[in-house]
Amino acid sequence: MPTRGKSRLLQEVLGQKHVYFLADQREPTLQREAFAIEIARMVPGFDQAVYPSWDVLFSALNTRPTNGLVVAIDEFPYLAQMAPELPSIIQKLVDQRSGLQFALVVCGSSQKMMQGMVLDSSAPLYGRASEIIKVRPLAAGWIRDALHMRGVPASLLLYGAVCRTTGNKPSVSATGRTPFAA
Repeated sequence: MPTRGKSRLLQEVLGQKHVYFLADQREPTLQREAFAIEIARMVPGFDQAVYPSWDVLFSALNTRPTNGLVVAIDEFPYLAQMAPELPSIIQKLVDQRSGLQFALVVCGSSQKMMQGMVLDSSAPLYGRASEIIKVRPLAAGWIRDALHMRGVPASLLLYGAVCRTTGNKPSVSATGRTPFAA
């Protein structure tokens, strides 16, 4: 399945004034360390402590003054696979009387896992999301219109995007036309 650009969209929206963390499949200790380093960009000194668990890390972040901070965790399912307790830890923080002291965005490429963690009535995060956004592919015609390229066929833009993202060189058929020419 082609990429939809959710990571880039999130990074652009957040800019440098918020925390964006791209999870991977490393062991939880390394993930917490990398996450703390990313948080320290906005919360000075946050990476100076060792966090033995996700509970300790999130509790520590929740007690710090964050002044409208947004913390985005991209590829959240990777973290949840490596640390299955994580969704319930977040649930606990959200459900506390004081609630989360920062805005938390969780997203991931695995629609099935994200839906299971947020939309399944038995999941710890069920009913706790204030917004659920499904990023759909952007149609080539919309790109053409946004770039004011009305004279360029949408199929040609799509072909150019495919060549650029896959590294393929344009091919020309026996008729002299590219495979997507209008």
